[in-house]
Amino acid sequence: MLLEDYLKAVSDLTISDEERMKVEVKKLQTDISNMKSVEIELSEKDKEIQSMKQKYDEMSVTLQSILSVIWNVDQPAKNKIAKHLIMKGEYKQDSSRN
Repeated sequence: MLLEDYLKAVSDLTISDEERMKVEVKKLQTDISNMKSVEIELSEKDKEIQSMKQKYDEMSVTLQSILSVIWNVDQPAKNKIAKHLIMKGEYKQDSSRN
């Protein structure tokens, strides 16, 4: 226990700046290593965000296409599609419209 306390105080007890500089260099190297790790993680997150954005854009275009097709379908056909989706459990009828 005394040795640990002594080793902690060595840099303060040493007249030369060498020990303090060694400690500072080690701390800076650790900081640089941590920063590189964070940079890599951020890069991976950026790639993930770009991928999600691309998928969102593709889904948005697909949805617009579907809505355009549905808009041009006559009402009886829309009702038939809605009934089919409701029966399959893929769509729940809006209760506020009843």
